Amino acid sequence: MKHIKNFNLIVESVKDDLKEFCEMNLAYLMDDDYKIMITRRDSLPYVSPGHKPGHLIHFYKWIGDRTNFWEFSEVQDHFIPFLQRLSNQYEVIECVVDYFNVGKSGDWLSVEQVVNGAIVPDVLISRILIIVAEE
Repeated sequence: MKHIKNFNLIVESVKDDLKEFCEMNLAYLMDDDYKIMITRRDSLPYVSPGHKPGHLIHFYKWIGDRTNFWEFSEVQDHFIPFLQRLSNQYEVIECVVDYFNVGKSGDWLSVEQVVNGAIVPDVLISRILIIVAEE
């Protein structure tokens, strides 16, 4: 039981560090109603080839009492540098972009693909999940 407590403390510490990193680097967007939420990767049913344990960073826009949809062009000038800094600090496995009303569940993209413009322009996004491997 002693080792389980230590493991849980380490996991929560990594989660807290990751949240602080995101809040500091996305402060401008968070002032404009964008939010982040950090969860354990195993807490949601997203499985990809090479599945590794880690964390999910949920990036979304929340106004009032619901999620609001947005275009990537609204955030790209702040989001792309954030994603690059994040990938320098942590092992980013990939990003999942969930589009609104496009007929597909989402695009699985690497950091390089996001940086190089692979997110569909002029289409509403409901959220971006960033999958970060455990250290």
